[in-house]
Amino acid sequence: MPSEPVAIRLLIDTGSKRTALIPGIIRHLQPDTAGSARVVSSLGVARAALFWIRLEFPEAGLAAFPEVLVARLPLPVRLSQFHGLLGRDLLRRLESFEYEGRRGVCTIWDRAGHFAWLRRWL
Repeated sequence: MPSEPVAIRLLIDTGSKRTALIPGIIRHLQPDTAGSARVVSSLGVARAALFWIRLEFPEAGLAAFPEVLVARLPLPVRLSQFHGLLGRDLLRRLESFEYEGRRGVCTIWDRAGHFAWLRRWL
């Protein structure tokens, strides 16, 4: 029986092919196992159990991802403030992901806006 939703903090990891959650969050959610896979991330290569979950981003105003296949992976101690990694599997479902290095600003669009065509020309 799945438990209540839980607030999590994800690190955007463009080096990870798959979104991952730490074992404690997976235990809390109690999702059914969906197999296992070899997971390649910026943290290394590992074999991990996979689970189907739903991700919502209410504070960011982004659309929910009703079915996400996530890997159960521990994170190193230096990343203990995060509950998982947001990988390229979800980033590629977005309309746009932009990081402005000098300003330190990250902007994410989940759908094309009125002037989306203009962004491609700027």
